Amino acid sequence: MNYLRWQIDQYLRNNVFRQQLTFGHFLKEYMERMDRPVQQIASEIDEPVALLEALMKNEILPENGIFYKLELHSNALIPAEQWNRTIFGRKRMRFIREGYLEEVARVSVRNAIGVRAWGVKKKAGHS
Repeated sequence: MNYLRWQIDQYLRNNVFRQQLTFGHFLKEYMERMDRPVQQIASEIDEPVALLEALMKNEILPENGIFYKLELHSNALIPAEQWNRTIFGRKRMRFIREGYLEEVARVSVRNAIGVRAWGVKKKAGHS
């Protein structure tokens, strides 16, 4: 289990998103190292089996509560904050890929707040 924590630490320190190193990947590794079936771990952390399976397949992003449950289940060996940080790379990549949504949003926003550069004064007689 210490090796899994080390893997997560290394991944987070590198600050580079790698498609295969996701929350789901680390959750699957955790369960394999626990050497217990998904059903048993699901029961121990009071989560549906289907949820854990979907998380391991990266079909959905986890809610915050599961990070704390995994921290408690691992006896704080892998803190909730570390579990949480494993999803940042995936979220960031999804945000970048969906950048086109900014253009869609821009079309629907009206009357945005105008901002002038600091220190630039309006010239007299100009509006």
